[in-house]
Amino acid sequence: VPLALLLMFLAEYSGLAPLYLHILGIALLLGRLSHAWGVQQLKEPLKFRVFGMVLTFCVLLLSALAILLLYVSKTLL
Repeated sequence: VPLALLLMFLAEYSGLAPLYLHILGIALLLGRLSHAWGVQQLKEPLKFRVFGMVLTFCVLLLSALAILLLYVSKTLL
C-alpha cells in the first residue's frame, strides 16, 4: 500500500487528471477492504482475497503506467 500511495502521488505530481486519481484511490480502497474481509472470515474464501490482491496490483500497474506515459508525452512535446 505505501508503494501504491507513492505511485499515486507521483502520478498526480506528473499531471494525471483528478478523476483518474480518484478511480485509482477507490480501487485501492476496495481492494484492501475486500482482502481484509476475506482474511477475517473463518472459512477464508479465496475469491475475496484474490480480488483484493488483483485490485491492489492493478493500481500499482496503472499508476506506474500513467507516470511513464505522462513522462513520455512531456518529453516528446
